Amino acid sequence: MVFGGEALEPQRLATWLDHHRRSPRLINMYGITETTVHASFREISVADVDNSVSPVGVPLVHLGFVLDQWLRPVPPGRLGGAAAGWYGYWAGTLTSIGSYACSAAREPGQRMYRTGDLVRWGRWAAGLSGRADEQVKIRGYRIELGETARRWPHWMVEQAAVIARGTAPVTSA
Repeated sequence: MVFGGEALEPQRLATWLDHHRRSPRLINMYGITETTVHASFREISVADVDNSVSPVGVPLVHLGFVLDQWLRPVPPGRLGGAAAGWYGYWAGTLTSIGSYACSAAREPGQRMYRTGDLVRWGRWAAGLSGRADEQVKIRGYRIELGETARRWPHWMVEQAAVIARGTAPVTSA
């Protein structure tokens, strides 16, 4: 069974794993719509249930990277920004979606898309740790709070702020 789309909450799989240890295998695939959708792979284990971090696993070849602010790969234990390699990058992104074009970054010999997700390398895999920007996800839609505040100009408004809150939990995008 393959999971993708939203950050996986492994603790919600505890009952399933108690009853179905080996079959079917549970796979978490991390990625983003603007690229190949899947850039990493992680088979979910019983040990993941006790972890509050969404396990995103290991990058697929030429697709998943964890980089520092200078676009260099980060060592294990360090926090970095997730990036998807050019091989999975949708070419139309550069020309048709302006806000994402700024996120395109160069890696030696390869074009990359910085996702905005923060991940931390563990010993064998990476775990999702939040966002590097002000995006939140509400009912599956990514919302850029700063951009939303700038879209409401009015001559009587000097400053605006947008705050995400409600009855359902709001997560980083």
